[in-house]
Amino acid sequence: MNKNRYEIQGNTIALMHDGGPVSGISTYVNELYLNLRQHKVPVTLYQYLRFEPEINLPEGTIVVNRYRRNKYNNSYTRQVATALNLFLGLNWRKFRNIDADITILSNPSLLKLTKYKKNCGVIAHDLYYLHENRDSRILNIYFKRQYSFFSDAKFILSNSNFTKKELIELLDISPDVITTVYPYFNSSLFHPGESKFRQSSKIDRNDKVLLSVGSDQPNKNIETVLRVLAKLPPNYKLVRVGRSTSTLNLIHQLGLDGRIIYRENLPENELADIYRGSDMLIFPSLFEGFGIPVLEAMASGICVLVSDRGSLPEVAGKAGVVSDPYDVEGMAESIMRLLEDRKECERRKQLSLERSSYFTMESQYETLMNVIHRIL
Repeated sequence: MNKNRYEIQGNTIALMHDGGPVSGISTYVNELYLNLRQHKVPVTLYQYLRFEPEINLPEGTIVVNRYRRNKYNNSYTRQVATALNLFLGLNWRKFRNIDADITILSNPSLLKLTKYKKNCGVIAHDLYYLHENRDSRILNIYFKRQYSFFSDAKFILSNSNFTKKELIELLDISPDVITTVYPYFNSSLFHPGESKFRQSSKIDRNDKVLLSVGSDQPNKNIETVLRVLAKLPPNYKLVRVGRSTSTLNLIHQLGLDGRIIYRENLPENELADIYRGSDMLIFPSLFEGFGIPVLEAMASGICVLVSDRGSLPEVAGKAGVVSDPYDVEGMAESIMRLLEDRKECERRKQLSLERSSYFTMESQYETLMNVIHRIL
């Protein structure tokens, strides 16, 4: 590769992120930042934290406000505070006086900044609130309004072809301003190998470990994951990484106490160790713009089960076991059939590694720099 082709002659890039540090969106933003830094591009990541701890923040990140967890220590006060924060524009106002030659906004909640920034683009992760109305009514209204500002961005970075297609068809955005820039995975963290997780969690060698990564938002379809687990033999365990408070009653009703291991707000190295110690990621999400856990699982060399919705078939390719996200019986049968067949399981693991190799740091960098050169 001719590195001179990608020089930007001293121009500066500001990545502005409003969101918790433990999420697929944050992983994507952090990867863009680290990729540009790795290639000596002058970039700064500015982070606005609402209630989240300062973990998994890349070196050099500038936090523009401070974490105040004790002030918002329950879900109701956090929801109210989030709504006030967004509607009053407390988030984007923190970034308003930051200057750069190119500004990349991490999500639609910051799109008001397009009025104040030159060469301002935005990352489009998904159009979740055009499909889902089961979260806070206030947030639904807010984000649907914010989506209308996508057209003000000079460029849009889409994390999948699925999201790009939705921007064109649902928001009438010109395809000329949208570029699909796929995520990549950190190969120093997410790779096959030995894991300490099973031993430290006292998991029996004959147990099958299913992994579920993500919050308990409605689109993550965690209730279905639990119902699938209930259909499987007792030696099938589930590791839940992410907030699980809304599903605790269902866990008790299904008699799954003792079969689930909970983890939340993990450093990346601990999450990577859990991937390696699992047999299969089960990710029957109802809606995803990409699905970072699927990529991380494939890179870790484990089997993946995904739904047939959103971007997931695009991401998993031939490696994934693809299922209707409501077919509990079908998913349970597919999991058992695969994990009880050693030869087929090994074949799927190999497909996972082959598919993950498509999402590389270099391909992301080249695509991103082509966009930047068009703007300058």
